[in-house]
Amino acid sequence: MTEYTQMVALQSLKRKIEKWSKVIKQHYAETRYGDGYYECTYNDDSREVHYNDGSVKKTESPHTFEELVRMYEQDHGEEW
Repeated sequence: MTEYTQMVALQSLKRKIEKWSKVIKQHYAETRYGDGYYECTYNDDSREVHYNDGSVKKTESPHTFEELVRMYEQDHGEEW
């Protein structure tokens, strides 16, 4: 029975981290000579850069799941 409890807890943690990782941590915008862009950095350090011409450049998170768990714990003061 304990193995199922652990599996449920792990799945719950994965869902929490998925939700937390897509929260905007930082955003930045710049306009220069009529051209510009804005950049969003999320909690998992993935990024999206939106340019004025409508194009978007996405960068995936450089972190493993274990690193994201540590980052989530530091952010929420919880331990897994």
